[in-house]
Amino acid sequence: MQAPFVLGTYLKKTFPYHAVISIFLFFTLANTYTDMDMQNKSSQDLLFVKTTIPAFETPFDVEFAIQTYVKNVVGMVIQSPLSYVHTAMPFTKKLPIKFKNGGITGFFSVPEIHEIINLDKNNEFTPSYAEPEPQDVNTGLLNNYKHLLASYYTGDASLKVDAELLEYLGFDFEELAAKELKINTDIDGPHVLLFHTHAFELYDDEKGGYYADHGVVKVAQELERILEAKYGLNVLHVDTMFTPSTTNAYEAMEPVITQIIDDNPSIQLAIDIHRDGMATGASKVTAKFNGEDTAKIMFVNGISLKRNMADEILPHNSLENPYLEENMALSLQAYIQGLTYYPDLMRTIFLKSYRYSTHMLPYSMLVEIGFNTNTSEEALNAVEPFADIIGKVFNLE
Repeated sequence: MQAPFVLGTYLKKTFPYHAVISIFLFFTLANTYTDMDMQNKSSQDLLFVKTTIPAFETPFDVEFAIQTYVKNVVGMVIQSPLSYVHTAMPFTKKLPIKFKNGGITGFFSVPEIHEIINLDKNNEFTPSYAEPEPQDVNTGLLNNYKHLLASYYTGDASLKVDAELLEYLGFDFEELAAKELKINTDIDGPHVLLFHTHAFELYDDEKGGYYADHGVVKVAQELERILEAKYGLNVLHVDTMFTPSTTNAYEAMEPVITQIIDDNPSIQLAIDIHRDGMATGASKVTAKFNGEDTAKIMFVNGISLKRNMADEILPHNSLENPYLEENMALSLQAYIQGLTYYPDLMRTIFLKSYRYSTHMLPYSMLVEIGFNTNTSEEALNAVEPFADIIGKVFNLE
């Protein structure tokens, strides 16, 4: 009789506490596992192949695991019940959640622009430099393919960017450069979406750092601050790490970003922020701007084309981009504004075979801010000029 009595006492008095602790540990560890993206699409554990994959340069170590777990514990225990939503959907941290009768109603309500933007900075922006003198840029030669190839476009060797390819695209580049691009800031909700297909990309002085506090994520945080403070834009920054390496990154990113765009029809501009890569030991690429070493800026267009073994140009039928014309107009105008005001900071537009992250919204941009050989400070020095380029392209004030 003693055993049933002990079991009954345990089930009544102690088991509920053990159950709660077990559930808590399960969810925090599961969230940590998910946040660290330990598996690829084939559910193959990457822990054991990290050393065999040179490109696997993500802060994936014991310290990173502990930081991620502590973040989940703090988020679920010390913060409010909203942290459960924030933990499951990180992008909702930027969106106020509306309550009804003490509970979450399941939809988001974004306040008026003046209520949400830069409350801690009184909505003020002070430029760190005087606007540069504009340089003359001859846009009358934009339909001259030789001129475009010399001054505007380069690309993958396999794509072989030449006059034939530009002609195949079928665009009037002068019309692309003159196309009016607008963002309606009177619409409630986020106007600009910032995200990172490769959120793990860090700069040279940040090796071993936690990705969400460094690298391209930190660059986007500064861009968000400037776009909101200077132009009154409402910016939604998604800092999720979709995969810990380049493997399947775009496939993992697409459903998440597509859903965010669908859920927020006010979004009119999407920017996928990366940093470029160089081989170990390569020389650093910088330019002097405002007296400081500054990383360079490059716009990338995925044009959904390829060449076969006979060197014929063919479409990527499974990778269609219905917004290629708008993408090309945006990158071309941004590059022209860059040449006009920040010529030393600009790298020519890079054309690539696939579509990457630019097919989900008409005004979509993939930008490379510096290289892995640049420092974080050099990358951050490029953010204000980049924000100014965006402001000039869309005639924001």
